[in-house]
Amino acid sequence: LEQLTQYRTEEEMPVNYEQGRAIFEAAVQQLPGQCREVFVRCNIQGLTYRQAAEELGISEGTVNSQMVKAIRSIRQYITLRSALALATVFLLG
Repeated sequence: LEQLTQYRTEEEMPVNYEQGRAIFEAAVQQLPGQCREVFVRCNIQGLTYRQAAEELGISEGTVNSQMVKAIRSIRQYITLRSALALATVFLLG
């Protein structure tokens, strides 16, 4: 967040909000079923791990491990897309 606040206008940002949102949504959609369900409930809907576990009929430990997998996968997806975008800019420069 601190890095984003250094930009005075949206035009100065390297990726605009819509692009970032689209990348994030694609990253979430690529998650395997249960992993995506857990991530959506906990991170997007704001449920606790216990609440998500009860809704999904799984243990809190499973919710925790699925969240770890989801965050790792989303981070990798976004990193890869960012690297590809930078490479494209550099090559087409």
